[in-house]
Amino acid sequence: MAVRKQSVATDRPNVRENTLAEREIPHKPNGSRLGLDDLDSLEETLDLLTDQAAIRELVEAQAAIASGDVVRGVDAVRALRPPSTR
Repeated sequence: MAVRKQSVATDRPNVRENTLAEREIPHKPNGSRLGLDDLDSLEETLDLLTDQAAIRELVEAQAAIASGDVVRGVDAVRALRPPSTR
């Protein structure tokens, strides 16, 4: 099977030039099949990766996890809520 180098690019305006990569892609026919669920997931991922506010929130969340600033478990979350006035 022949292998050709192809530049990976995107039409999305928020993706910077330095995120492009070259990788070796085996030469295959131009068509492929992708399930609708997989296509939806891929489109959601691309939308998320081009949303700068969402990326900032993800970075903040990762930093919080790394520093141990997390709450785990239903009981711990309930303890954070103000007392009920019923």
